[in-house]
Amino acid sequence: MATSRRSDDGIPGKPVEAWCPIASDLIAASVAPKTKSRYERAWQVYMAVLQSQGGAGEFTPLGVLRFIVSQREEGRSLTLVRRQLSAIAVFAGIKGVADPTKDLRVRRAMRGWERLAPRVKDTRRPIDSKRLVDILGVLPQVCWSHYEMQLLRLAYSLAFFGAFRISELVPSSKMDKQGGMSMEDVVVAAELLQVRVRRSKTDPLGKGVWVQLRAVQGAGYCPVMLMGRFLQIRPRCDDDRLLVHADGTPLTRFQFTRICKRALELLGEDVAHFTSHSFRIGAATTAAELGLSSSAIKKMGRWSSSCFERYVRPQLV
Repeated sequence: MATSRRSDDGIPGKPVEAWCPIASDLIAASVAPKTKSRYERAWQVYMAVLQSQGGAGEFTPLGVLRFIVSQREEGRSLTLVRRQLSAIAVFAGIKGVADPTKDLRVRRAMRGWERLAPRVKDTRRPIDSKRLVDILGVLPQVCWSHYEMQLLRLAYSLAFFGAFRISELVPSSKMDKQGGMSMEDVVVAAELLQVRVRRSKTDPLGKGVWVQLRAVQGAGYCPVMLMGRFLQIRPRCDDDRLLVHADGTPLTRFQFTRICKRALELLGEDVAHFTSHSFRIGAATTAAELGLSSSAIKKMGRWSSSCFERYVRPQLV
């Protein structure tokens, strides 16, 4: 017999068979926990806007268009609204209704906003192999212990040679119990280091991918060598994350970036133009300068499209 329910997110459900709620839960579980949390917040904003305008129609193109107009009038960024539309699309999929964000009017409205929006130039500079060497060289002046120096040397070497996103390497904060690379994600051989990325921006289902990093003979920034040195001194602790401090707490995104900027300051660089993503930009730039093909660069950085081309910035090295 068909039943009816109201879901926890406040979205009214249609009459469903007994197995349908379970199917909806499985579909919802396909979204990473952090992403799901962001989507839920975006959905709450969306519903609040619609309710303030005295109407429902959450899964209609007109409801989405009203939302887009209101957000633009309130000065919200185009990037933020795109993320909010992604949330609407996901909830529509979970509920088994047509995705209103795919409506021609909605897509045209967003394209028009994009045309009218001022272009923001991305000024982030790449951390290429030369800058990497310089950063590792001044870490003894920045880190308060030998252990911390070895930890950061490995972290920065991995970030460059693996073209990793910062979220693939370390957790966002100490409160983040799941983020970051774990010990189980690392396999070390004599001349090869294999690192598994369990989940990423382009892999929301968590299929995972293994990244192979080969030894760089005679180089102080070789990720295989630095990994071997670090594992010899890494403490035994309850936290299974790879990159942990001497007290067993994980290296966080803030710490990763803060120490890097301190090193860049010592090198006389303008730190405003560098972020944790500069290692990924540097990997793409270096690969292009070495003559790697587009397909090889895409595979190296796990890019699903040619968007990596905007990261090739030899003029900023």
